[in-house]
Amino acid sequence: MTEPDAPDAAETPPQLRPPTPLEILDRYMPVVAVGAMIVTFLAIFQFAIPLIGFVWLGATRLTSNRKFLGLTLTEALAWSATIVIGIFLLSLSLYALGARAD
Repeated sequence: MTEPDAPDAAETPPQLRPPTPLEILDRYMPVVAVGAMIVTFLAIFQFAIPLIGFVWLGATRLTSNRKFLGLTLTEALAWSATIVIGIFLLSLSLYALGARAD
């Protein structure tokens, strides 16, 4: 028989440890990847999506790791498409604002 005031082993909170520098780096790698994609789009817009696709395809298929800079191939292509849509909408809105000013 157990005492009613005795702490249960299942109710003890888990010990929290601070994240290691590698875990912190892994958390922010997708941000670095998307930033690199934006720079790629600004530098060579015409070839940005094929270049991003080939880099991620090579990095994820030639190595045993299925992620490169924290993103899978599908996630990288989805982010690059999102960037293209964002740039298109920004240029369309700037064009509309310029046409309205005349």
